[in-house]
Amino acid sequence: MLIPHPNHGTGHSRKNRGSLVFQVRETLECLYRPGSSRHEAKALALGARQSFADRFIFSSSTLGLYIRFGADFVKWVKKRHPDVRLLEDCKKHVDEYLEYLKETPSQYGRARSVSTLKTVRSALAKLFGVTATDAFTDVGTRCRADIFRSRTASEKTKKAFDRDSDETLFTTATGVRRREKRPVYASQILELDGVHFLTGIKGKGGRVRNAPIICRDDDLQNILKYAESRGEEPLFPNMHSDFHGHSLRALYACILYLLVERPPDTLPRKEKYYCRADMQGIVFDRRALRIVSLALGHNRIKIFPASYAYKLDEARRILSEPGWEGAHARARKAGHILLTGADKRL
Repeated sequence: MLIPHPNHGTGHSRKNRGSLVFQVRETLECLYRPGSSRHEAKALALGARQSFADRFIFSSSTLGLYIRFGADFVKWVKKRHPDVRLLEDCKKHVDEYLEYLKETPSQYGRARSVSTLKTVRSALAKLFGVTATDAFTDVGTRCRADIFRSRTASEKTKKAFDRDSDETLFTTATGVRRREKRPVYASQILELDGVHFLTGIKGKGGRVRNAPIICRDDDLQNILKYAESRGEEPLFPNMHSDFHGHSLRALYACILYLLVERPPDTLPRKEKYYCRADMQGIVFDRRALRIVSLALGHNRIKIFPASYAYKLDEARRILSEPGWEGAHARARKAGHILLTGADKRL
């Protein structure tokens, strides 16, 4: 059922409802909660022993994406079914639209990935106030092998990924997302028990975290010198538009994991994380996963195996090179600090 807008009374005519695109925008904007935290809303619901019905939108980027997907959908409906005037009348065509997207290539000439189809389905479920898995057709199962965006440097992004640049070094040493680097200043780099942290990182959902700086000994000195040279100016005021950096964030995650990992064969079963699906048979150290999740700003330890572990082989090769002697001790200290919450003193 659609969540009614205050101006959408039963006495309004079809003409007064506006275009289908207008109805999409107005409906989704009614669900937007700027300044609110989805994480906090979920925690409050769980604390009150209530189910968390994720009916609202907490991120402006999600709002924009859902409006775009919703507008594309109703434009398609209008083209196929010209007599449709009301948004609620479009709902019965969602499954037909999803099948159309599965069968036709995207604007780039490629078949749409399952991840894209699931995002479209989630956007339409939010638009119509229903649960995607219950209301609409299945669009397939995600596969890690099908994920390419930001995993490797394409021809378009090779110039952005200058391995010797300060931005590349900083991203690999801190694991910050692109959006998290825009407001970063030298004053956010603080030291605790011999470990340098990038503090006050504003991540997704309004959560703030502190990430240990993990890199070669000489690279650490280069980062500190660069930060000092910037003074009170932002560290990266101008970022390359094609610098997405997920592969560098994944490399940071894998390096940190390997530095704090305990040999899985020495751990009791409850301290092991067993992978499933296409990673079945691979075992991770749960404690190391918790450390990495805290550094990356994730709540669930399963995110690392699912989205970051593809860089483990490259991380092992890098750690076999000289210059990492001090990083081992710093990473272990950082892990203890994160697990005990001592970083909150920063």
